[in-house]
Amino acid sequence: MLFAAQGFQNTRMAQISDAARIKVGQIYRDFDGKEAIVADIVRADLMEFLDEPALDEAIASRDPAAVRHWLGDFIRRDCDPAQGRLLSQILVESARNARIACLLQRADERISANLARAIAAIAPARSCETARARLVDVIMVLIVGLPQRQLAAPGIDVTATAASFSALVEREIDRLLVTDA
Repeated sequence: MLFAAQGFQNTRMAQISDAARIKVGQIYRDFDGKEAIVADIVRADLMEFLDEPALDEAIASRDPAAVRHWLGDFIRRDCDPAQGRLLSQILVESARNARIACLLQRADERISANLARAIAAIAPARSCETARARLVDVIMVLIVGLPQRQLAAPGIDVTATAASFSALVEREIDRLLVTDA
């Protein structure tokens, strides 16, 4: 992906046109500019990344093991370095572009809401509400931080790191259940 390799600012519509093998005019018929392309990429990636139908099914079945499985899949789902570079470019662009910042905030809210739903389905006690919110924040920091770490340390074993991250989340959920009892 050009945005991941070159950055948002350095990617020209002509390059996008060449990579997509379509005319620039067609791009402008489909999108009002690079921001709209980024928005479309984020929306598509978010749908795949979140897999909301699987979470909805796990919650509806009242199956904590299925919800935990969704959480584990969510954490391990996106370890592709190219995706990490793209996320980094979107984060950088959000610092200077209000439209991209808004898009990123909406994505963050949607991901956080789904994580909160998942954790509440496992540990629903009201007494755990604050701890659940903190765990969502921890997961969000780690989700954004892992791709950044991949950029800084390209040799990192992402699979092992994601497994450790997943185990940490499992321990925190178990702690919530003990608090809940």
